[in-house]
Amino acid sequence: MSAHKAQSNISKHDSDIQQQNQLVKLCPEYAPDLREDGMIIVQILKGLYSLIESGYTWYQHLTSFLLSIGSVVCISDQCLFKMGEITLVIYVDDILLTGPENEINNVMDAIEKQFRDCKRKPGPSFKFIGMDSNIKNGGVSVKIDLQTLLENTSGSAETPCANNVLRVKEDVEKLTEENKENVHSLISKLLYIAKRSRPEILFVVNFLCT
Repeated sequence: MSAHKAQSNISKHDSDIQQQNQLVKLCPEYAPDLREDGMIIVQILKGLYSLIESGYTWYQHLTSFLLSIGSVVCISDQCLFKMGEITLVIYVDDILLTGPENEINNVMDAIEKQFRDCKRKPGPSFKFIGMDSNIKNGGVSVKIDLQTLLENTSGSAETPCANNVLRVKEDVEKLTEENKENVHSLISKLLYIAKRSRPEILFVVNFLCT
């Protein structure tokens, strides 16, 4: 496994060098910055997608705008905002607004003016962070596509939790790196499901997260 990882790192490094060389061909002014190992070190001046800091930078940018137009951030959940009768929930660059239609339109006009390329999806039925929601007769129904989420996963159990769930065996064989990724992915999906529609499995899923 370690040899495979080393080979993967070498392949990625070679790919990076090829990109730097291509950059120098397109922009010769970068040639003096090309190091002996074929790399170029740069300073990022703005948030760049996939960098660790970018998510927080975007949150600060969006939040400062929402505060400037009169919204108030919730102390216990800083992705929740109130503005008069409007409630805003943000998830990265998705924003869910609820409240009187005319006030929603005013807020959306302000958001579109600031960020330009926005897509509105008004109506009682909407999809948000993987959940299909429908507002009807004063209530809200939420549907999660479990079949898609748990694709390529099989197995069943009569109860959400076995009696020995808290018993940890230290002498079991360690998982391979590939199996670790699969297990982490499955637990993340189960946590998403448990917190939104299946609270009966939350205890055991929380334990698996530790």
